[in-house]
Amino acid sequence: MTLNSGAHKEVLLNLISFSIDLSRLKKQLALVDWDQTEELVTLNFFHVKNVIERFLSGGISVKELEDWANLLECREDLNFENEYVEGVIYRLANPVLEGEISEAICRGILEKQ
Repeated sequence: MTLNSGAHKEVLLNLISFSIDLSRLKKQLALVDWDQTEELVTLNFFHVKNVIERFLSGGISVKELEDWANLLECREDLNFENEYVEGVIYRLANPVLEGEISEAICRGILEKQ
């Protein structure tokens, strides 16, 4: 079963805002057809900032931050506001390649924007 475009967009909005827990997001995303040609929502720095601030305040773990970024990375139905936002998501989704995620790294991300 796949979702209609309205429900698909709602799932993506939940994803970019990280408004529900990861297990529910993963279940919802499993219902979304991966091969999309249309970008339904835009991930902007505001979304990234909010999620990083949740991490910095202890609201989510470093693993949850990484998993969230992994769910966002390479989605064809998602538009990134700019290359910086896309690069931040890549950085957060790939700590083995880019270095471990830390409070200092996250504060640096917030200061650069």
